Amino acid sequence: MVTIGADTYAATIFPVPPNPATSVAPTDLAIGGGKVWMVAEFSDQLYGADLAWAAPQNLTAIPIPAPTNPPLFATMIFGDHSITFSNSSERVLALPDGSVLFSQGGAALYSGAHPNASRLMRYYPATGAWKAYNLPADNLQIAGLLADANGYWTTAFRSGAGLVIRLDDFGGVKAYPVPGTWGTLAHLAPWGNKLLLTDGFANAIRIFDPATGTAQGIALPPNTGGNFYNSYYPWRIVPDLLGQPWWFGNAAPVFGRVDPTSLTSAEFFTVPVPAGEACASGAFDTQGRLWLTTGRHLARMNINRTIDVSSDLVTAIGMGLGSGLAIDPMTQDIWAPAYVGQALVRLRKQ
Repeated sequence: MVTIGADTYAATIFPVPPNPATSVAPTDLAIGGGKVWMVAEFSDQLYGADLAWAAPQNLTAIPIPAPTNPPLFATMIFGDHSITFSNSSERVLALPDGSVLFSQGGAALYSGAHPNASRLMRYYPATGAWKAYNLPADNLQIAGLLADANGYWTTAFRSGAGLVIRLDDFGGVKAYPVPGTWGTLAHLAPWGNKLLLTDGFANAIRIFDPATGTAQGIALPPNTGGNFYNSYYPWRIVPDLLGQPWWFGNAAPVFGRVDPTSLTSAEFFTVPVPAGEACASGAFDTQGRLWLTTGRHLARMNINRTIDVSSDLVTAIGMGLGSGLAIDPMTQDIWAPAYVGQALVRLRKQ
């Protein structure tokens, strides 16, 4: 059991099936069509679970078609070589038509001799069909992912200026360099006809206008705890029930709200957990409360801005929880990946 505030949650753990070909590290979840979908770094499989499952059991593992001729991905881990799976799958979306869209990024900071590109993959559960959206640029690590009625946006790490890339279902691909960035764009969220982007090393949120190619920046409070860039390394950015954007730090247990209209950091919070934890993502429930994972703890910010912190997760359930938390809109069950524990965890209020 996991306690947080006056509430108790029962944990159900769904292990990732053993995969001798890769070392699976779950990174993100999406809920839709009665299922929860999960992607992982270092994996050649997409994982799914029925939201109605009651007992612990292995997730369903769906093999992802490997890129060929030549291999799309590369790594410097254990020497420079090509690989047939992405080592940076950071985002998954459940689309309204029942399909599942996720990013497969190339290796970050790669300096080897092999092709190191990225792609989006789309899976259609009803038919088992796949569709690949290949990105032609080399040495590219995509991360964030956003879908709208006309196509998809993704962000890219690369040396120099970061990129925002637009794709559609008809083969269209257009890259937009984002001025002023350090090349560490991670995740994105909509803001009217513009995009909000997290810029990690710059410790900033960028407001990018695709129509003009211009960007404005919102500086976040500096991390005076001592890392080289004085950055909290903002990672995910998530709108609340009113559409206001909240960012989450990947280098410390901090999060906050920005006001894109006034270009200011409007609110800033620190989760009272031990040093070394970080809250890289969060999700809002139907009451407007914000839930976060920090590694060894689950946190909840209530409507009055008080923050409750759970009991130690490693002690309570045997593993910590990573980035990618999602909440079932029907049951309010909390789902989160266990990056190190190689599992999917469901927390249900008792």
